[in-house]
Amino acid sequence: MEAAGAYADAGRSEAACALARRSVDEYPAGGALAEALWRLAGCEALAGGVEGEKRILTRLVREFPSTPAARRAGGRLAAITGRSGGDAPSEAPARSGP
Repeated sequence: MEAAGAYADAGRSEAACALARRSVDEYPAGGALAEALWRLAGCEALAGGVEGEKRILTRLVREFPSTPAARRAGGRLAAITGRSGGDAPSEAPARSGP
């Protein structure tokens, strides 16, 4: 995902998004999948795909809850859905714990 970040930093968002999509599609069990999903959600946002962005962010929170990307995704979901930061999206399982 470093290459996608470099593309994004250089203003080449289409190339960054294509690389993020490829990473998600071709490496579904890869260690960088959480970050690839985060970037892909950003691509959806850039394209105006709010529903697609919410779907990807929800998947990220559900499948990778303890990652930094999931924490960012939770904050973004709260912002675009109008929920408070502590509310889990309805599609995500409720977590119990301390």
